[in-house]
Amino acid sequence: MKRGLWKRILFPPKCAACRVLIDWYDGDLGLCEDCIKGWELAKREPCSICGEAVSRCLCMTEEMKRAKCADFRKLTYYYHATRDRVQNRVLYAIKENRTQATHDFLALELLPHLQAVIDGKPNGDFCIVWLPRSREAKKKYDTDQAEQLAYALSRLSGISAVRALKRVGGTVQKDLSANARSKNAKQSFALCESVDLCGKTVILVDDLVTTGSGMAAGARLLRKNGAALVHCIAVASDDLNRELS
Repeated sequence: MKRGLWKRILFPPKCAACRVLIDWYDGDLGLCEDCIKGWELAKREPCSICGEAVSRCLCMTEEMKRAKCADFRKLTYYYHATRDRVQNRVLYAIKENRTQATHDFLALELLPHLQAVIDGKPNGDFCIVWLPRSREAKKKYDTDQAEQLAYALSRLSGISAVRALKRVGGTVQKDLSANARSKNAKQSFALCESVDLCGKTVILVDDLVTTGSGMAAGARLLRKNGAALVHCIAVASDDLNRELS
């Protein structure tokens, strides 16, 4: 019997959202049947700006527009200060645990967005870059959810994941105002040494975009250092963004 199968039998997978046990042969889904239904409903919530379902919406924050992000694709909206919604619980699951099944599920969900960007062009013209987590959060939870998403997407798509950005300063953004977030984000990231992005189209990945300050700062750095275009992809966008974009 394969090692992975033994692991599932001895440690049955749990739904990332509600934590109920999932049948071992459905473990790759990451969510139970009821939470999958809730997840699909969340993806169909309409954007009040463009009218599209959030999973088809390309709206982005003003700061991302100023940073000349090519577009912004996401799956759901995030709602503040609650774990009642399926999408919020999924986000907390990847932030707080090394949950490969959940990352693989989300990567599979994000894959059509990636394919829409590629649109038949050679894989070598692209690379996947993630927005690195703060050092404090990474130390606390021993994981970087955006990095795991990037590598899961790389495995599915065959596009190289490149460690191009690093954290160099700044503070945790959670309690900062929008203006303070923008200033903080610009001080938080730097390009890694010996990274060649010249002429590349970059897919910049994160789990959650709130004001877009981090994505904007990352996009500016990547374009300044040779990236031809920067497409932004995330699991979720702050619910407020559908009113403020």
